Amino acid sequence: MKYRFTRVELVCLLALTALLAALALPLSGRAAGAGTVRCLDRLARLNRGFLQYAADNDDYFPTGSPPDYQAVWTVPLAPYVGVKAEPGAPAAAFTCPDDPTSTRLTYSGLLQKKSSYGINGYGVCRDSRTGRGVRRSQVKNPDMIVLADAPGWLIVGYAGEGPARIPAARHAGGRAVNVLFFHGGAETVKVTLSVPADIYKEGNLPAAYWSNSL
Repeated sequence: MKYRFTRVELVCLLALTALLAALALPLSGRAAGAGTVRCLDRLARLNRGFLQYAADNDDYFPTGSPPDYQAVWTVPLAPYVGVKAEPGAPAAAFTCPDDPTSTRLTYSGLLQKKSSYGINGYGVCRDSRTGRGVRRSQVKNPDMIVLADAPGWLIVGYAGEGPARIPAARHAGGRAVNVLFFHGGAETVKVTLSVPADIYKEGNLPAAYWSNSL
């Protein structure tokens, strides 16, 4: 004869399963590093900001190229991620918790081009035909990098541009970069960075991730 759970036993079993799942979340956060997890959360929030900005601005990404270098992508995006356009307003949405240089970032810092995340200078920033940022509808590559941990607001991903323009490996003891892809996922990507670094190399973030076309 097969044993059947009573309704009370089923309720207790479901409650226990939910409790174990809740307990597992903090453990997984510690395993990945609390700063890494919070950084991924902030990239996900920035992605929601990009979507809202595009809805209000004819499907464009906020630009980060001339003639708007003085208003890099962080500035037009700020109100979409809860950052007030006031000199001393906190701008934590643009900071990685594992970035020691980004403590107490404010809106004034955004105006000075400070950010823990760099935007993809090739796939996102500028459409050479229009001089504006790229439209989301122009992006055919769902795996294109939008943002990544970086020393500053702009990244291009290869050594010729110098260390200020390549992603920063802040996680997993300096062996991983947090990345926001166009498909909306924020992921921790293991890399092997050399000096001078070339993040296109195998085992890093290959060239296919930087283009907005397939």
